Amino acid sequence: MQDKSNVPVTKLTRQQQREYRRDHSTLRESLHALSQELADGSRQINQYHILKPLGQGSFGAVYLGENRGDVNHFVAVKEFGKLRLRHNLRISSHRLTQFPEQRNATLRKENEEDPLFLVRTEIAIMKKLLHPNVIKLFEVLDDSDSEKLYMVFEYCPGGILIDVSPGKQVIPMTEDQARKSFVQILSGIDYLHNNGIVHRDIKPDNILFNEDRTVCKIVDFGVSEMFCMPGDDTMKRVAGSPAFMSPELCQAGHVEWHGCSDDIWSFGVTFFAMVMGRLPFDKKNVIELYESIQKDDIVLGEQLSPECCDLLLRMLDKREEHRITTDELYIHPWVTRNGLDHVPTLEEVNNSHVVREVTDEDVHSAISRISSVFTVARAVYKFKHHSMTRASSELMLCFTEYPFLDG
Repeated sequence: MQDKSNVPVTKLTRQQQREYRRDHSTLRESLHALSQELADGSRQINQYHILKPLGQGSFGAVYLGENRGDVNHFVAVKEFGKLRLRHNLRISSHRLTQFPEQRNATLRKENEEDPLFLVRTEIAIMKKLLHPNVIKLFEVLDDSDSEKLYMVFEYCPGGILIDVSPGKQVIPMTEDQARKSFVQILSGIDYLHNNGIVHRDIKPDNILFNEDRTVCKIVDFGVSEMFCMPGDDTMKRVAGSPAFMSPELCQAGHVEWHGCSDDIWSFGVTFFAMVMGRLPFDKKNVIELYESIQKDDIVLGEQLSPECCDLLLRMLDKREEHRITTDELYIHPWVTRNGLDHVPTLEEVNNSHVVREVTDEDVHSAISRISSVFTVARAVYKFKHHSMTRASSELMLCFTEYPFLDG
């Protein structure tokens, strides 16, 4: 069997995007989750036995859980406080004023009848993502007897891509090691971009490995955004981690930029950390860091191949309009090992799954989650007014404001 973990993925043309199909994930929505304390003092939420904490995020803790209905099936359980969710929902609800009045009135009516309508819709859409290099959400649980909401993700026990931090030098990956992960991350980013999503916080901490560290997954869509229109990735909100922000995001007064190009820059900083074992821009305070990102040249190691150096320079081009694109990444000599590696298409990676339109049943069975009402409302409008065929090419999703292990 061919090892596909070290091969890149071809960028789809616009026509191929229209023909692209994918299936929805196998998922559950539980409106009335049961949380109970066991005799040994541990907790169980429905069939998930909570074993130990994995980390702490800004909206709650992440725990290791075991599905008692499936022995040795471990999951990551993210716990949210619903009071905090409602607070953020109220704040974000003001964004509805940006919609045309007729659509705004419809959304208001649905929201009055069910205040969680929009967040239910977002999670129904979010659960349909299915790609081997994007973290999978299995289930959302609502404990009706408490102010808790739980999101159940696949568990990635292999840890983060590489443990780099400001002022720290670690042992870098070899180029061959880095390439295996690089093409998987590229495939995941390409999948998101082709489905109208920009991640906006690509970094080593947001790339997790499976147990034997052969497969990596993109996680934490807390600041992600979807395209306003198909093919238009213009963004106006600053987001991301400072050391991984692009020069255009560091400029005072810069009003808009392109999300896909910004993801490529962050991916480039991540790639630099993989092969150099440190950050390319490393300053003691944020102001100096932003200045360095905008003005300083990157310093590459002599051990790197010419192809690797060229790729880094093109991904970290400070001129947004000259930065390498995903189309060009797939055919870059370092990525393809000068044409030696087979390059599967997105259809090959995802086994030609069929996209399924979001239905009313999906919406009403999904559970509330933290969201940006404005971006979710755009997704509602998109899915409610387009056919299944158009949905396959113009899929617009948003994972706004839920952190996954973001502590």
